[in-house]
Amino acid sequence: MWYKNDRVRVSTDVNNDDDDDDDLADILSHDLLATIKERELKVLEENKPEISLAKWRKQMISRLPKLFDTLLFYFQSSKRTVMTKVELVNMIISNQLEVVDPIDEQLRLLQELAPEWVYEKTASSGDILFCVNKISSPELIRSRILEANLEN
Repeated sequence: MWYKNDRVRVSTDVNNDDDDDDDLADILSHDLLATIKERELKVLEENKPEISLAKWRKQMISRLPKLFDTLLFYFQSSKRTVMTKVELVNMIISNQLEVVDPIDEQLRLLQELAPEWVYEKTASSGDILFCVNKISSPELIRSRILEANLEN
């Protein structure tokens, strides 16, 4: 069914896309109509859960080099190899102006990509401890993180 306003006709039949395209073609240029359709398809594609998860992971990985450098600095400057998770998260938050992603997820992803450098364990008190292996080469770890960034 069509309703006619002074300038615009609006269809209430969502299954009648071809008629809508014909009507829009009367108003819009072919190029503009094609651009709109392309953007609509892109939005529909990006709203699929598997694609949005992949985009989220890609964004997280792109921020890991900065997190790696920050953690390396904290552990080297404090001359420690172990910190509680609470202490580490507080240091990250207090010293970085922008924390875009959840710190827990960034740390988990960093552990996934560099398990021989950073890992967590539970202390007898129940605290979660983050440990770094000072024997591991920071340059090698950084290059692996950058490589993962390029792959995604």
